[in-house]
Formats: sequence, structure tokens, C-alpha cells
Amino acid sequence: GAVRFQHSVGLRVGAPVEQAWRQWAELERAPRWMRWVDRVEVEPGPPLDAAHPEAVQPPRVSRWFCTTAGFEVSWTAEVSEVEGLGSGGPGAV
Repeated sequence: GAVRFQHSVGLRVGAPVEQAWRQWAELERAPRWMRWVDRVEVEPGPPLDAAHPEAVQPPRVSRWFCTTAGFEVSWTAEVSEVEGLGSGGPGAV
């Protein structure tokens, strides 16, 4: 079967949380700021937080592609939870 693992990342950035969140939630744009990523394809699906469909939300499932040393590496990622999603995204009031 498929190998599954869980990964969590946190970092501080020098930008308002709402601005950073809008950038991160558009996963297709990740190659602009993650130079090692060639492309990201997102799959349509239900929002993470159905109670706040108007919130800026990342796609639940995405496929990531990187090319290194002459071969392509790809994986499927699923966002299962975002702390503080609320009505506008993390940190929104």
C-alpha cells in the first residue's frame, strides 16, 4: 500500500498573517517562492471548514512535483486541519 506520514511545519514571516495566509493558500503559486518545486496541481473538493466557506482556504488535496538529479519526484498531500481557520483564515478577526 501507499506510504503515509504526517508532517507539520511552522515558521515566522515578516508580513501580516492575512497576507501570508492568502499567499500560502494558493498552492499552485508555491513554485514562485519554493524554487525546488516545479508545479503543484490541486484537486477540487469540499472546503476544509464547511462552516466558513467564505474563508480563504487551501485545497484539501494537492499533488506536488519536483525534479532533481534528472528524475521527477512527486507526492500527494492532504491538508487535514488548519488551526485558527475561522471566517477569514488564520489570524483573521
